Amino acid sequence: MPPLSTVGPLFAALAVAVLIALLGGEKGRLIFLILMGGAIAYLGDELGTRFGKKRYSLFGIRPKYTAQVINIVTGLAITLLTLLGMAIISRDFRIALFQVDELQASVEQRRQEVDRLSHQASELTSKVADLDRERQKLSDKNEELNKAIARKSETFIVFPIGKPLLPQPFLFPIDISQEQFTQVMLRMVDEIRRLAKLRQVTLGSEEKQLAHLHEVIPDIYRDIQTLRERFQKRKEAKQIDVMPAEFFVEATSDRNVNIGEELHNINFSIGANVRIFLEGERIASFTVDGTRPRNEVLEQLFLFDQRAMLDMQKRGISPYSLEERSRRFTSELLLQFVSLADQIEQRKAKVEVELTARGDIIRYGKVDVDYKLAAPGAPRGDAPAGPDAPQPAGSSPISTAAGTNPDGVPPAHPGH
Repeated sequence: MPPLSTVGPLFAALAVAVLIALLGGEKGRLIFLILMGGAIAYLGDELGTRFGKKRYSLFGIRPKYTAQVINIVTGLAITLLTLLGMAIISRDFRIALFQVDELQASVEQRRQEVDRLSHQASELTSKVADLDRERQKLSDKNEELNKAIARKSETFIVFPIGKPLLPQPFLFPIDISQEQFTQVMLRMVDEIRRLAKLRQVTLGSEEKQLAHLHEVIPDIYRDIQTLRERFQKRKEAKQIDVMPAEFFVEATSDRNVNIGEELHNINFSIGANVRIFLEGERIASFTVDGTRPRNEVLEQLFLFDQRAMLDMQKRGISPYSLEERSRRFTSELLLQFVSLADQIEQRKAKVEVELTARGDIIRYGKVDVDYKLAAPGAPRGDAPAGPDAPQPAGSSPISTAAGTNPDGVPPAHPGH
């Protein structure tokens, strides 16, 4: 046996190796393997040398072979103790050593599961893409159907609800008599009947229409007198400087009427053909940059004109009057825009373009306007606004009560 002076440090080294393996992680276990192998190799060498010198014999064999047997046993012990030590110290090594087959089977099973899930994910992705394409196709078809329905609705609806039945309202003087007003209403119904026939819409029996019309005309005429008296009182109170010279009657349907259907109730409404803009009054303006190219300036002028017409409609100008101006958009106005563009280009600076009224502009009448340039911040030179001058969009020259039209008079009773 090796002397105690040799065995003691040996076991101390082994104890240190075990401690390093327990506390040092992967590197500690590597150091343990090295120290364990060295210690057992040293111990085997000491035993082989000792038995060789003493010429011991095991089981009656020769001393030489006895030393070889000891060296072989020492090698086996190195392997066995190293594996045993690592199995005791490391759980992962223990699993890898004794459960390697189970571990390989588990890894293979997981790999197959991953492949299966990956295949399912690929199939789901493909299905999602197919569903998305189908959804897009359905969305496109739905949009096409909506457009087709809208086109058919526009095609078959002859008289939309709330829209005027005639392209122009009927105007009459403010001092019209009831007999004269009756003739105006009869002409209006005749015109509606003619237009309805052209659009393949029936209007019921003529006798019934006339009978009911004669019933509602007195009520409508009383509304006209009430409206005229209100304007007269405002003029006497000097809230307005002039009385409206004309009134108008508009007819609308109480529902959408398609081709082949019957036009039932016709709602008649009256209003004063009031003045919206005074002569010389500034209607709208915008600032344009004279350093921009000339074609851009011209484009801005045309866009401004369109926006100004929409704003004028919001402030009470009849769409009929604005459409009439659009129809007579003459070369004179085009030349005026070209002249304005030339002046703006010459100034090479920001200038203000103003749209003003050449004369008084009434609700139903000629829209006569003029363009001029002014430096930004310069006085606008607006004409003083009269009591019946334009109000902000959404308001009326005359205060309105709940359920009344913009002129302060309830809508006339519906007639057939």
